[in-house]
Amino acid sequence: MLNSHQPSQLKFVPVLVTDQETNKTSRVFFTHYNDDGYQFVVPTQRDYWLHWEVLAGSTLVKVDPTQIRIHRPDLLDDSSWVYITTSNIQLQNHYVVNGKTTIAMNYTGLPDPMDENTMHGDAYYNKTFVPDTWNYGDNQYNHTLFTMVALGPNNGALQANPRFCPPDGCTNEPEEVVDKREGILLWSEPETWSDGTQFPNGKPIAGENVTIPFGWNLIIDEDPAPLEVLDIQGNVTFSRTQDITLQAKCIQLTRNGYLLVWKMLIDFL
Repeated sequence: MLNSHQPSQLKFVPVLVTDQETNKTSRVFFTHYNDDGYQFVVPTQRDYWLHWEVLAGSTLVKVDPTQIRIHRPDLLDDSSWVYITTSNIQLQNHYVVNGKTTIAMNYTGLPDPMDENTMHGDAYYNKTFVPDTWNYGDNQYNHTLFTMVALGPNNGALQANPRFCPPDGCTNEPEEVVDKREGILLWSEPETWSDGTQFPNGKPIAGENVTIPFGWNLIIDEDPAPLEVLDIQGNVTFSRTQDITLQAKCIQLTRNGYLLVWKMLIDFL
């Protein structure tokens, strides 16, 4: 059984369970009667990928789980095990399984389920981005892979959580930028980007790192050029009257940043 899955928009969405040996996928539906989760039976000694696709407007997109919990697995014999894998489009620093980090586990590859030193819940996080062969609507992604092992003789729950920051915390928070402006600013207006010190090219161009300062109320009313990093410290809202595509390798909300998206497409390059 799988439950306690996050974020909240995944709660009622079917989970896709892909058997890596056969490359066949089953769609398992959520039910309240199974501890608010999913119940499924699979052959052992295989690797199963768990992934979710969510309808955003009229488009199917992939959403990374921020928590999964394998709950009440069946007790089996010593030769029984399964790998549980999640594919993730966001790069994480490490994963935590029942309080133990993949950093502490220090595996350089998948833990051997038959090794006497392998423990129920041991895990490996492969940070190398590889193409995801699954089509989410018209979208395909590059992803990283997190895998933990569930051993047959142990039916203890396994809860896994990604961690974006290292165990001692993030130390690379962007410098605070404050620029209090009156009224509503528009992305399309050259005057919005008139501070030559902060925006030497004026309106952001392709490949730039852009910071939206605290004190701005900005409406994105046109398709911005594809950005490297968009750091939002102020208030940013997508126009409700236009179809907008925002493309960036990284979109981050820091300090008191706020982003309101209607039925628009955010494209992570």
